[in-house]
Amino acid sequence: MKRIVSVVALFLCLAMMLGGCNANQDPNAPEGYKCVSAEEADYFLYVPNEWIEGIGNLSTSAYYSRGADATSISVTAFGAKLAGETVDTWWESYKEEFSAEFDKFEVVSTEDAQLGGIDGKKFTFTATKGTSEAETTAEGETTGEKVAKQYNFVCVAVVKDTYVYYLLYTSTPQYYESHLDTLSNVVSYFKFK
Repeated sequence: MKRIVSVVALFLCLAMMLGGCNANQDPNAPEGYKCVSAEEADYFLYVPNEWIEGIGNLSTSAYYSRGADATSISVTAFGAKLAGETVDTWWESYKEEFSAEFDKFEVVSTEDAQLGGIDGKKFTFTATKGTSEAETTAEGETTGEKVAKQYNFVCVAVVKDTYVYYLLYTSTPQYYESHLDTLSNVVSYFKFK
């Protein structure tokens, strides 16, 4: 009986080590970073230790939370609709859907990039929700249209097997540049299993 329990315990330990990553105990995490991807995910996403994690079924996210700064990074695995879909065809569809959610949408740049050792694309864009035509009364109340809220994004996307994997960095203009080094590290540390 002891032998069976020992074998089962050994297999459980191996499964935990080979599976996903435990945010606090991953020996492969770069210094100052933790793994936040779920065991079921087929990738490892490392974010700074102070970022707050959130895990979903086919997505992983983390955000920085200090004061008004809620910069976030998420990774999503999206099933490709057609065999042979490329990052460019996916981007055209994603861009159309994404821009429909905002009042203003502008692609700033597109360049080649890698994620997890796979060639893909990096899209940098901005989007604005609301308009800036609001007026403030003498009492400090806002009237008229909504006040505009601008966001800056960087999306790094690759196709692997039948999925498009995209890492999305989201921030506001005042905090966007302060986390670009972190974004660069997160992209370079990202690994597929």
